[in-house]
Amino acid sequence: MNTLEGMSKLVFCLMVLMLLVMMSGCGGGKSPVSSAPLALSGPRFAMSPGAPGAPVGPHATSPLLAMSSGLSTSMGGGISVLPSLDTYALTTSAGLTATIGTALGVANSVIVGGNVAMDAPVSTCTSTPASTATGVAGASSVDSCGLETGLIDTVNAPVNIPGGLKISGSTIRSFPTNTLAFNSRVRAVKNALNSAWVSAAQQSGATLIAGPGALDGHVLTPGVYKSASTMVLGSGQTLTLDAFGDPNGVWLFQVGSSLTITGSTVACTSLPTVCSPTRIVLRNGAQAKNVFWQIGTPRLAAGAPLGGDVSFTAASGPQENNTIFVGTIMAGNSVTFAGGVAVTGRVLAGADLLGVPNIQTGGAVTITGGSTGPVTVTLP
Repeated sequence: MNTLEGMSKLVFCLMVLMLLVMMSGCGGGKSPVSSAPLALSGPRFAMSPGAPGAPVGPHATSPLLAMSSGLSTSMGGGISVLPSLDTYALTTSAGLTATIGTALGVANSVIVGGNVAMDAPVSTCTSTPASTATGVAGASSVDSCGLETGLIDTVNAPVNIPGGLKISGSTIRSFPTNTLAFNSRVRAVKNALNSAWVSAAQQSGATLIAGPGALDGHVLTPGVYKSASTMVLGSGQTLTLDAFGDPNGVWLFQVGSSLTITGSTVACTSLPTVCSPTRIVLRNGAQAKNVFWQIGTPRLAAGAPLGGDVSFTAASGPQENNTIFVGTIMAGNSVTFAGGVAVTGRVLAGADLLGVPNIQTGGAVTITGGSTGPVTVTLP
């Protein structure tokens, strides 16, 4: 009898235990596992149809800008309203050299589709072929670009040299005679560029582009992307910027030393001509006006420049548009082009203004070559 009673008690205890377990599993008890969503610490990926996933960079704020006049931005501690830069297709601190010559019978082989600002005391403009202009009213002489060289604080008219340089906007420049004070309009433009360049370099939280800086094959969503040294897009390679339907998405590329873009050497097929250019592709609402390239490392004190060069190197295959580039280039130092480059954006060289501006020697824009077509810069 005692044995039967003991067995009954054991069965009862087991039934109670099973009931407690069942209640716990159905939410009647407190589960040891949190029901909160999991926090993923690894990188997120944004997939685009038919393309590999791309790391999602941190949110980027348009660095310039008040590229659209009157806009203010807060980045890297904040920027006040900057002078408008939106009409400037090119700036230089050590001169513009355009020696492409006639290319493929086009009307002009170097086309700058906007205003140009040239500072530093010896900011020359050299064009081959040269302008046929012989003089400007009130000026002592003109250079081979047809720009006057003897007046201060003067705005030059558009330039149009058949087979050579074309500047559709106006050119403002400083001169060797202006040794004590720069042209105020030129200096306002370059100060705005310098502020944007420094602030863009200070934006934190960038996604690293490994390689170092190998851009080929990436499909990048809006954000900040960085390489401490170089960034490179090689011959025939493609970088895709995918906005995923956001027309206001901004891309900022922080490049510690130099940016090198190599023109495609992939030969064109027979008619109709089809080439494989080196290119940056905009997808799903991405806009060239929202793409920025900050090149070089701002210095803390006067001294040798810390990088800041951009190079579009030569190609030998396609005859035209062998490089399709988008975005505003903010180069601490110089920009060099070979033929066959189409830029939708701006070429703003000489952003590094640290030191005494009147002895600044960096920041040239040089355009050479010709067998692979014209070089064009078109405002976005």
